[in-house]
Amino acid sequence: MRILKRHPLLWLYHGDELECEIKGTPNDIHKFIFELLKLLEKEAGNWINLNDIFISFTNYMFKLGKGVYIPASMEKGIQEICIDQNLTFKITSYEVSEDTSYADKPNTKVLMFGNEDVSPYDFNLGQSYIIAGEFTAERIK
Repeated sequence: MRILKRHPLLWLYHGDELECEIKGTPNDIHKFIFELLKLLEKEAGNWINLNDIFISFTNYMFKLGKGVYIPASMEKGIQEICIDQNLTFKITSYEVSEDTSYADKPNTKVLMFGNEDVSPYDFNLGQSYIIAGEFTAERIK
């Protein structure tokens, strides 16, 4: 077991968030999705799913041009993917983590279960975890 103060699961609690508007139709929707999946694997170790960011590609994003929320750390990667796919990428708002609904939980941590030698905590391999503001342990004899 290990308590982690920095982890992709905590981006919701500690990370800045961007609202972005993506307009247009990708040159190759399959390549677009694949590049987004690769970016999420690289940046978040698959702890964040593509559906957590993009709800519905065809109706929600490309036709209506509605905003999507992304972690600020992924801005450059998503912007490069959009440029490659001939999409317009525009940041419409920037939300600092102190302004979110989780601002009252600045000490939130994740307790990760498992063996880091077998399944590293920075990559999602189905490890069990608990997110909380505080953990206490008591040894039972």
